[in-house]
Amino acid sequence: MSHRLRQVQLLFGTAGVPPSTPRPNSVQGIHRVRTWGWTAWSWPLSEVLRWGIECCRSQAVASVQQVRLSVHAPYYINLNSDDSDKVKASRERILKAARVGWKCGGRHIVFHAGYYQESSAELTYSRVKGHLTELLNNLAQRGFGCGSGRKQQASGVSLAPWTSSWS
Repeated sequence: MSHRLRQVQLLFGTAGVPPSTPRPNSVQGIHRVRTWGWTAWSWPLSEVLRWGIECCRSQAVASVQQVRLSVHAPYYINLNSDDSDKVKASRERILKAARVGWKCGGRHIVFHAGYYQESSAELTYSRVKGHLTELLNNLAQRGFGCGSGRKQQASGVSLAPWTSSWS
């Protein structure tokens, strides 16, 4: 029996404009990353919102330079909160990051999905997974062609939650 291995490509990049960039802006940051041979760059969402039209230039430069773009949603997200207002605000922050990221060519929306707090790992996983499933459906209904991993459509965005554990 033969096994076929799927080729995996690792992308290296920075979050935000590298401090060593001579004229710090998104376009120059993408050029800087590419001079190092890296092929990825992530915008903090606050920068995307502040730059506006520059993100269109950045998208064009990234395409020419063959640098993949992602957007990092705000850090204050917790899909496992017992407070329904916090969960609602967290979901809105993820949706906003996806909308803005999509407009600027960022196809991966990176975020920290939540915290255990007093919940078990199983309950936390179940809650976060449920919210992520609803968010993917919501984004797909809005025409963002969403998915995750191999299911992502080329023209859409994917949600990329970071996970970590202290156990």
